[in-house]
Amino acid sequence: MNKRLRSSDGGDRKKGLDRLSRSIGSFVRQGSGGAGNASRRLSSASGGAVARFGDILFEAANEGIRETVRRLNLEALASRSLAEIYASLVDFICGDGGDLEDAMNRDAYMHALEEIIAVPEIDLEKPSVDTINLLIERFIAGTIDNRIKNGIASGIVLLPKDIEQVKLAQADVRQFVGGAVKEAMARTGKLFARSAIRETIDRVYEWAMAVLGTYGDDAAGEPA
Repeated sequence: MNKRLRSSDGGDRKKGLDRLSRSIGSFVRQGSGGAGNASRRLSSASGGAVARFGDILFEAANEGIRETVRRLNLEALASRSLAEIYASLVDFICGDGGDLEDAMNRDAYMHALEEIIAVPEIDLEKPSVDTINLLIERFIAGTIDNRIKNGIASGIVLLPKDIEQVKLAQADVRQFVGGAVKEAMARTGKLFARSAIRETIDRVYEWAMAVLGTYGDDAAGEPA
């Protein structure tokens, strides 16, 4: 098993992680046509939404989110709470949810917001560079997580039959994906300006899927 996924919880837990990691790695390497194809599809399906969010965040960092929504002709949002402003931007960022890709992006966006808004010391009025990168990291992780969940629903990624074990495995998937995206963000470096957003997002997807593709495959080397 890939060293990133080793567990000290005991035999049954470790066996469960082994099976899950092999299933995730197989999904990326085979079910998705390889890490390269998987990253390109994710970039095409979700990269635009992540980039639009990044654009808004960098504008908000300079002028404040309330001024940003006014400039986007969304004046009615400016008087709302920060949580309501960001939640209401989901249509602008992710589309109206009319197809599966939009729906998965919307879910990933809202989940990322919920995670960050729960941290009281984070300023979303004028987000810092660290906050911007954290939000983008969580958004990207959510889009990959949802893609794997879709694979689970399609029977491509296999989970245990026991309901409690399924819940645990789904949480593990999120943890594995989050670790891969964090590693990818560390490798690509922080985003400091709008000009490099889309290119950086594409590289994060490429590296994260390469990392996930090594899961459960001891013979696989580190991605270049």
